[in-house]
Order: sequence, then C-alpha cells, then structure tokens
Amino acid sequence: MPAAEESTDAGSGGGPTIAAIQVEVEDMEAQDFEALLRYMYTDSLPEMGEQGEAAAMLPDLVAAANRYGMEKLRLLCEDRLRELMDARTVAVILAFAGEHHCHALMEACLRFLGDQENLRQVVKTNGLEHLSKSCPSVPVDLIAKLAAE
Repeated sequence: MPAAEESTDAGSGGGPTIAAIQVEVEDMEAQDFEALLRYMYTDSLPEMGEQGEAAAMLPDLVAAANRYGMEKLRLLCEDRLRELMDARTVAVILAFAGEHHCHALMEACLRFLGDQENLRQVVKTNGLEHLSKSCPSVPVDLIAKLAAE
C-alpha cells in the first residue's frame, strides 16, 4: 500500500507550515504505483530487467490501467506481455487476458496456440491442464478457432 507524505517546516521565521498529507492506494504494490506514476508523467514504463520482474509487474499494471481507465497503458502492457509469451507462459497469459477482458492479448495467445509446434510444447508443460482449470471456456474457444482455420 503506497503512501505519500508531505511535511514542510518554514523554519523559525514564523512562516506557514504545511500539514502532513498521506495518500493511500489500496490493492497496489509500491513498485506498481511507481511505474503507474512514471507512465503518467513520462508516457513510458520503467526498464524491466529480468523476464520474471516484467511478468510480475505487467499484469498488475493492466489491472490498474483498467481500474483508472488508462487504455493506452493497458495496450502497452498487453504488447509487453505478448513479447513474454512462450510455451511456459501462454496458458497463464491467456487466463489473465480472459479475466481482464484483454481481447487483443487473447487473440495473440490463441494464434500462438494455433501453431501445432507451439501447442505440442504447451502440452509438454501442462499448460492446457492449467488453462482448463483456471479458464474452462478457453479450450472451447481454442478448438473453435482451430476449426475455423
């Protein structure tokens, strides 16, 4: 729960004193809040060194973007999540995309799974089992998509 405090003392000169202000943002980690503020002021996301760091932060930023109506941030995060997609992550990303109504990200995941080699790799990592438990309608959508091609 990030908080911002402000306190200014004008010194002994008898000047005004500004009272402390604390702002609490619920349901958001401090680093996610910092990234959100950075985006608001610079129109860019912080550098995300390791893949795990990005994979942890991006879904939180998508949720924040949805909460605060920041469509451009949501799309930027979806693009970054697409870059992280592989056989190990596609099931989790697809379940997340379905839960957060990220239609373009869902389509990208379904296209990824539409490739037979990618699908084989996902099956080897038990990704479809995870998907069938966390988002039961997705395998049906995948089958329908594959049948339409």
